[in-house]
Amino acid sequence: TLNAQGVFAKHYPAGLYCVGLPLYAPDPRPTTVLGTADWRLAVYDPTSNQFVAYTDAHNNNPNFAFQTGHALWVHFRADADVRVLGDFTPGGTYDFTLNQGWNCIANPYAGALPWNLNNIQVLVGATMVSLSNPSTWGLVLPYGWVFNGTSNQLLFDPTQPAFSSSLNSVPEAQGFWVFAANAGQLLR
Repeated sequence: TLNAQGVFAKHYPAGLYCVGLPLYAPDPRPTTVLGTADWRLAVYDPTSNQFVAYTDAHNNNPNFAFQTGHALWVHFRADADVRVLGDFTPGGTYDFTLNQGWNCIANPYAGALPWNLNNIQVLVGATMVSLSNPSTWGLVLPYGWVFNGTSNQLLFDPTQPAFSSSLNSVPEAQGFWVFAANAGQLLR
């Protein structure tokens, strides 16, 4: 079920961004979402541990689509205004199925996504277990990385003593990195 129809609009100064959309776009193809701005696009392939550059032949490939929770790397060669009409992602939980290794996923919500280990869960057997439980850290690392336009910033729960200066949330429309030990791992 889709919620309220809305518009996502954001200005991107020229540069490199890890981008996701906080809504379901009726046409998620890169040429529709990014329009005629001067851009280059790539996706991270965790199975090969490399980036795959977009070409026009990829326009209908779902790996290059702006799907909720899916992050894409976009290099805007000049300032660009992105405006997308769609249905905002409903509040509540959102499940990510991770690949083995580093995964580039995106904040699926309109607004910041707090990184609170008590509220993030990992599937262990048939039970969802809080990422604050150290027994889950062999499955999914308790931290992530957010690219801020020039470098990666540590994403960690600020209530943990040694990490009070780390980034404590993922901004709207922002992608981030998270590591899973096994393919198919569920993160909620």
